[in-house]
Amino acid sequence: MESKNLINQKVNDFEKFFNVEKNKKFREKMKIYIFLVLIFFAFSVYGQTLPDKLPDQVLLTKYRSHLLGLDSLMQNGITTDSSTGLKFYCPGAIYRGNYDWDSYFQAIVQIYMGWSSKYIKDGVLIFLDNENDSGFIPRSIPADPWDVKEQVKPFLAQICYLVYKAYGEKDWILKEPYFTKLKKYIDYWLNQMTNKKDGLSFWMSAPHTGMDDQVERAGYWEDAQCEGVDLNCYLVRETLAFSKLCRLAGKDKMAEKYENISEERKQAIRKLLWDDKDGFFYDRKVDPKKPLSKMVWEYSPLNTLSSNQYKIPVKSVESFAVLWAKVATPEQAKRMIVEHLFNPREF
Repeated sequence: MESKNLINQKVNDFEKFFNVEKNKKFREKMKIYIFLVLIFFAFSVYGQTLPDKLPDQVLLTKYRSHLLGLDSLMQNGITTDSSTGLKFYCPGAIYRGNYDWDSYFQAIVQIYMGWSSKYIKDGVLIFLDNENDSGFIPRSIPADPWDVKEQVKPFLAQICYLVYKAYGEKDWILKEPYFTKLKKYIDYWLNQMTNKKDGLSFWMSAPHTGMDDQVERAGYWEDAQCEGVDLNCYLVRETLAFSKLCRLAGKDKMAEKYENISEERKQAIRKLLWDDKDGFFYDRKVDPKKPLSKMVWEYSPLNTLSSNQYKIPVKSVESFAVLWAKVATPEQAKRMIVEHLFNPREF
């Protein structure tokens, strides 16, 4: 009852804020932001963390009629990859590159805007065309000097599954060599980028996470010490998405293997990253005896905070990925929301 009252209070406060006339301009901006957030969650709440149905098409058409200006601006993001000649969508203005998790969120917006699947699919193929023999793909194409040692974030299979659910198109990714390339890139995460001692994968650096300035939890270039809550949640979803693609390809044994990997990763997150005392999911160090970052002094606050322990005691917004990926148990989710998300001293 207490948590329900707190939620109702937050909703009432939110509604009051939007009824204040002086916040009119801000409200207009927030309408767009909220629309995009709803897009994000709409694709995340159906089925077992992956979309098994799409929202009402009539409602989507209504939304699109209010976003014609946005559609016009988005046209400026269509970019041609110099090595393959394929076109993809990049909203990053001067950053004319193909970026990993950006491609996933951009795909959602393109689907809701009623665009064709071309730029979404070509964006994935550009990544796969740049894969090396080990399954490594740099996290941006063309790769910046600081990206060449950092594996593309695990979102490609999720993009492929979005395309299938939104457009009914699957042959483009199930054919060779692309299906094998997709599997190989996932296996790179599961092998080269996973700590065999605990079964959790790790980031190379804060920029690798996509939250570039979160060095207090993920370190600097090539520190490779942070087993991120976010990363491992992404892999829960990515391996599940790949298992669904395996089913579409008629590879049932392979599908079962990756379904099991997804479930095992979920259980590892619950067991190793949950702090019952704090009611929070924390990142974990690969090696508790080593400093979080070798780029700074051993006794700097960055390193002493997690000295000689697995837990990286930093509360970051990325930990809420456990809600998006449906990793948290109902009780864990309740504590994350009530004790932390609604705590004005924290978030």
